[in-house]
Amino acid sequence: MARQPIRMLATGAAYVLAYVCLTLYGPPASRSARPVLALSATALAALGAAVLSLRAARASQGAERTFWTLFGLAAGAHVLSDVAFLAQALRLAHAEALMLPGHLGFYAFSALSLVGFSARPDRPRSSRLADTAAVEWTMALAGFYFLLFFFGGAPTSAPRSGWEVVFTLQEALPAAAAMWLAAVTREAPFQRVYALLASGYAGALLWAAIGSWVGGRFASGLYGPRDVVWMLPFVGMAAAACCPRAPFVVAAAPAPGRGRGWLAASALVLPPLLDLSVRAAGVDPARANERSLVTLTAVVVMSSLLALRLRAAPRDTLSAAEVPGGPGARAARTAHLAFASGVAHELNNPLMAVAGWAEVVHDRGEGGPTVLRLLEASRAASDAVAQLQKVVQAGVAEPAPRALPE
Repeated sequence: MARQPIRMLATGAAYVLAYVCLTLYGPPASRSARPVLALSATALAALGAAVLSLRAARASQGAERTFWTLFGLAAGAHVLSDVAFLAQALRLAHAEALMLPGHLGFYAFSALSLVGFSARPDRPRSSRLADTAAVEWTMALAGFYFLLFFFGGAPTSAPRSGWEVVFTLQEALPAAAAMWLAAVTREAPFQRVYALLASGYAGALLWAAIGSWVGGRFASGLYGPRDVVWMLPFVGMAAAACCPRAPFVVAAAPAPGRGRGWLAASALVLPPLLDLSVRAAGVDPARANERSLVTLTAVVVMSSLLALRLRAAPRDTLSAAEVPGGPGARAARTAHLAFASGVAHELNNPLMAVAGWAEVVHDRGEGGPTVLRLLEASRAASDAVAQLQKVVQAGVAEPAPRALPE
């Protein structure tokens, strides 16, 4: 088992070396075949890392499961991005509709990798607490990317120099996090896991710098040595996923309460409020429709993350051995009502903001059927929240059941 990571690392290195040799010394590929070959090779490396990471997550416990799940999702997002761009390279029908998912997968890979390092499996925590923190970090990064696209525009329309800084930061931040964790962590097997991940992410960053310095085919992508930048992180990820799992440690139960839930709910309100404010101020009206599309995408992503956050929110651990009507049953009843009230409260205000934004856009005749579906969905969700609030109020007003006679 101890040799398996080394074997996987050697296999990945051989795969990368074979690709470099093929692009440098193999038969020249046609212009139309170059992106197909490059994206196929990258997608295959990402797919292998995703499978191994998710398999490691199934065999893990606590924060370590969250850690490997995030890296599996990061590799999977890169696979989806490669597939979307591959469909465009093959000129398949409706391939243009995959442009947005392709870019989302590309940025999701970097974001989920960075969140994965924040999970810190070397610090024992319960799965629920680790999942909540991971979703909150993901929402924070999603908010950052929303602001980036909202004010900066798409990479194809914005100045190239500005987006080169963004691309470099996306490669540098995960590499820096991996190297720092590898340097400060001494616990087994996490020190080795971090070291292998650092070899992949930092190796990609170093290879990109070498390509810029050497120039020529080393500096260009699309079936060239430069494509190795997108393969090296998955080589390190696959090798790290083959490391032994850590022994299971019972983590302390999380403290009750909603914690930072109000921040997660506020993140959902930011995109539509910002879009309405910019429209009202008349800032760059020519890009109003593009900003609305970015806003709509952010609302969908944030809504999904908020639902995950509520699902993963820590709750009190209640004893199942309490008799009906006893102190444990009353505590369980109170805790369930408090949790339902918190869910209703955290969902109500963001839903009102989203519904208001959708109504304004729809009344202006913009957005088309997409905004209409969003409006109908937000109204249906508001009705469900209203029913939940009625259930909570009825539960609070209802007297607690009496204990059974002994």
